Amino acid sequence: MAKAQVTLFIIIGIILLLIIGLYYVIRNDLVSIPGVTQQRLTERVPQEFQPISSFVEFCITQTAVQGLRVAGSQGGYLYLQDNDIQAAAQPTEGNAISLLDTTTVPYYYYLSSSNGCTKDCDFDTKMPYLTKKEGTPNIEAELERYINDNLDSCLGNYLSFRDQGYAVEEEQQPSTTVTVAERTVNVIVDYPIKVTSFAGDTREIKRFGVNIPLDLRSIYAIASELVSKEQEYTYVEKHMLNLIVGYGGLDRAIPPMYDLDFDIAGGKRWQKSGIKEAVTNIFGSNIQLLQMGNTANYQYRSADSAHQDAYLNRGTLIPADNDYSNYNVYFNYYAPELGWDIYFDMNCGSTCKPNSAMNNLLGLFGIQEYKFRYDVSTPVLVEIHAPNELTNYIQDGYRFQFAMEANVRENTPMKAAYEHIAGAPVEATLFCDEDKRFSGVVDIDVKDSVSSEGLQDAVVQYTCGRDTCTIGTTGSDGKLSTKFPVCLGGVVVFQKENFQQEAQSFSIDLDEEAHIEAVLDPMKEMAVAVKKKNVIKQGDAWTFVDTPYNLEQNEEAAILLTRVAEPTEYAYSTGTSYTLGEETSVRLLPGTYDLSINVLMSGGEQYVLNIPEETRTIEGRSVTIDAVQAHTAPSGGLKKRIIITNEDLLKSKITFYTVGIDPRQLSKVEDVAQLSKFEEYSDEQGLAPVFE
Repeated sequence: MAKAQVTLFIIIGIILLLIIGLYYVIRNDLVSIPGVTQQRLTERVPQEFQPISSFVEFCITQTAVQGLRVAGSQGGYLYLQDNDIQAAAQPTEGNAISLLDTTTVPYYYYLSSSNGCTKDCDFDTKMPYLTKKEGTPNIEAELERYINDNLDSCLGNYLSFRDQGYAVEEEQQPSTTVTVAERTVNVIVDYPIKVTSFAGDTREIKRFGVNIPLDLRSIYAIASELVSKEQEYTYVEKHMLNLIVGYGGLDRAIPPMYDLDFDIAGGKRWQKSGIKEAVTNIFGSNIQLLQMGNTANYQYRSADSAHQDAYLNRGTLIPADNDYSNYNVYFNYYAPELGWDIYFDMNCGSTCKPNSAMNNLLGLFGIQEYKFRYDVSTPVLVEIHAPNELTNYIQDGYRFQFAMEANVRENTPMKAAYEHIAGAPVEATLFCDEDKRFSGVVDIDVKDSVSSEGLQDAVVQYTCGRDTCTIGTTGSDGKLSTKFPVCLGGVVVFQKENFQQEAQSFSIDLDEEAHIEAVLDPMKEMAVAVKKKNVIKQGDAWTFVDTPYNLEQNEEAAILLTRVAEPTEYAYSTGTSYTLGEETSVRLLPGTYDLSINVLMSGGEQYVLNIPEETRTIEGRSVTIDAVQAHTAPSGGLKKRIIITNEDLLKSKITFYTVGIDPRQLSKVEDVAQLSKFEEYSDEQGLAPVFE
């Protein structure tokens, strides 16, 4: 038994000696080159051959770092054509995008079917694997091939050493093995060379190796997480939809997805090309708001309101599963003039306009319904920046970039199950079911802006994407407490008969509680009158006279008021026509309005504008100027921005004052120019309406 114990101790001792000896051998074989730990994997090289050995290792390092740099700019690839990666003329029709410097960046997630796909649409990825054992293509194999192809250009046939008396004979071409380890990229090159020193000694060196301090595994993990979460949660598409909703409106360059308006003029119009340009601009200037949590450049953004806070800090945040505090993550888009164009379409022709309905029973007004569906595809460039890695070779650290394609169809993030049915209405979803309302309790308080009392029976609706749900109605105290469907980037709308609608951006998360206050402006029916302050002709001069006159019996005034909507309000337009002796009225809300009045004088069978034919001598020639005659002609007008307050609406009548002119006073062609100066006179004169 004692012998057995002694034998065991001897064996353990031998093992310990071997371990210690191996440690010192390895330690002595490490050579320091700035920023890179290099390890010779062959026998120790005598001192006279170390310059050659170190030079080969240096070239391996330089070539590998250059390969990593190029691979980082091209989504991990070094041989794009061999991997069938190419950008198309339309950036969202290929499997890659091009940058201004001609760099091609593959899509890690994209719609591989055409942009016009309506059913059974395919999505794909050109994301390479990280390692050879995972599959093909992979970054390890790309880098191996690059080093094999480019090492010679650094070695330069050893000319500088040959001048010093060395002779180097290559016994075979380099064969590289790259391994992406936990915090390094390890490069081993089997490259047998026979070296004869200046002293005449010969040595064969077969293998060279370097360990490059780049944590490519963590960088690849960030890319993988961003892609998988985009596939599952479509965070880029949701950000785009939030931007369209936030920047959209009846008075803006981007029309709303849904809205109602009262406008006797037929509603707003937009050119589709202009909408596309506006959507491109807002996306390009706001895509950088997206940020990934647990990264070095993540920051909490201060906001002026709870809604802004929800959007800036939750609506743009991509949660991270791990700690990436050593890395920056950036999201970018380049405008069409810099190389990228989006795919864009809407459910309208070249001009986008509302569905209109007119009603003359209670006065002239028009109901305009706006229902627009957006189809957008756009590239997004994602850059992962490691500011503290490879700084000895790359000034500001290592960068790795790839592309993703965001696809929205019919106001909804597009996935493979998407199917468009031409002409069919949008089907109802489960979003509005009461048993799908998973927020906490939301307390709602709706008040009258004039009396400050609670408004009973105010209807509360909630829109998220293409879904609109009626949440409930307020009680006698103007209050409602209920749960909402969970939604990021929604809009809550408050409606009550004879009151102006109000809309507020509202996002709500799982089990989140909230409080919403809305103040609705009451509509007031007011009697209308119109009076003129005339511009009269004295000799050849025209003078404004600040004396009001009633319209003549043969005059009619058309009045249009368009309310300038605040960001959370619906636009409102109203109008009427007025003739002397007839009662007419308009329904008004407090607010700022653009007021337009046009007065026409009709002469029946008589001319009200009758400028006789005239012959003049111009530059020595006799010229005949034709007569100007009209049975109906403008006799007044006004364009002005006015403010109507709650106090004004306590009155019962509004009298508008407009610039007037008697077209019968126009006696020569030059006088006709006065008919185009109503807006000019409006700006010069204080023609404010009077409430009584």
